[in-house]
Amino acid sequence: MARSHAWSSTASASPSREKRPTLAVATVVLDSPGSIGRWIRHHVRIGALDVLLYANRATIDTVAAAATGHSAVMVFPLEDVVAARGDSAWFLSWRSCARCCEGAIRPSSVPGMCERRMFVAPQGHAARHMLAMTTADWVILLDVDEYFAGDGRRPDAWRAFLRRVDAPGRAQPGGLKVTQLQMLAPNSSLGVSRDMLVPHGRAWPEQKSLVRRVAMHPHPWAYGSVHEATLAEGWTYAWAPPHLLGAVHFRYNDWTWQGRKGERLGVLGCLRNETREGADELRAYARICASKRAEVVRWQEQLSARPRTQLEPGRLPEL
Repeated sequence: MARSHAWSSTASASPSREKRPTLAVATVVLDSPGSIGRWIRHHVRIGALDVLLYANRATIDTVAAAATGHSAVMVFPLEDVVAARGDSAWFLSWRSCARCCEGAIRPSSVPGMCERRMFVAPQGHAARHMLAMTTADWVILLDVDEYFAGDGRRPDAWRAFLRRVDAPGRAQPGGLKVTQLQMLAPNSSLGVSRDMLVPHGRAWPEQKSLVRRVAMHPHPWAYGSVHEATLAEGWTYAWAPPHLLGAVHFRYNDWTWQGRKGERLGVLGCLRNETREGADELRAYARICASKRAEVVRWQEQLSARPRTQLEPGRLPEL
């Protein structure tokens, strides 16, 4: 089962220079794909081996046009990927994950696991599909307004850190918890604090999971969440220092009820009355909406209460 510990970047072992870690980055594009060109260019620029885009019917033409000319980019019709996998919103998580098996869950026949209804189920399908589409050593699923970044010294600085993670003679984690750096302006973000790194009731820590591809759980329905993807038994998570690895997140752009704040709830229909078939779906839907409303309130509180900090320009996507 997956556990977490802090990973030190000051290990005495010298990083191996024989192996260049490789990275695959994916996103799901459901609407508003206007910034997808910048998202693609950033992840190509930092040296991702594969950039995978899962676009629905409303966005796929725009996404495919933005991907033109980038050999590292693959575009997949989201509805086809979901349909081929069975179109379920329920994914397996380890019961040992403190947050994974709370809220919208149901029992599982797999020992030690629960079934959890995902907030945005297409992310789980995309993540599982990505594993078959790439040979990269490490994989991460990000939002379309989120950018993977190293320490800012050079575009592929993340590679040096992952090389140290793989240094001989030390325990190798199956995944790294990468802190989300919540942007307020082109180079200003909310300060990183313990408030971001620990769960709050049913709220996830502000992290994304960077996972070693071979450490992902082999069950086709094991995923859990973008915040803590389900690892195979025996693998563990470590925390990546936020000054060395981060997910630069423009969550607060257009932060109004008519903009991103309302969009966060509207994508699930949580701003209006909707029906769901079956008792499990109805209960899960109500729990998810309650959780997401509380999450939006907490984000608003953080915007008012947390200090600001400046990010190194090299960590940020180019405009």
